[in-house]
Amino acid sequence: MEELNVKEVLEVDSSSIAKKICKPNGRLIGPKFGKDVKNIIAEAKAGNFEEIDENSVKIPHPDPLLRGEGE
Repeated sequence: MEELNVKEVLEVDSSSIAKKICKPNGRLIGPKFGKDVKNIIAEAKAGNFEEIDENSVKIPHPDPLLRGEGE
């Protein structure tokens, strides 16, 4: 700290300065998911996704019955 003329070092939680985002590529996922691509992109933009591993995310289906909720 003396060599760099630094007076104080603060440790900050990375989640307070960074936000994870999900940006699905519609052209890439279109052939597999078809008409659901719009819903997938909307849910991803809303932040409704779960990170499975470094290269995969899980986005809930917009229909509550297909998500396993409801009757």
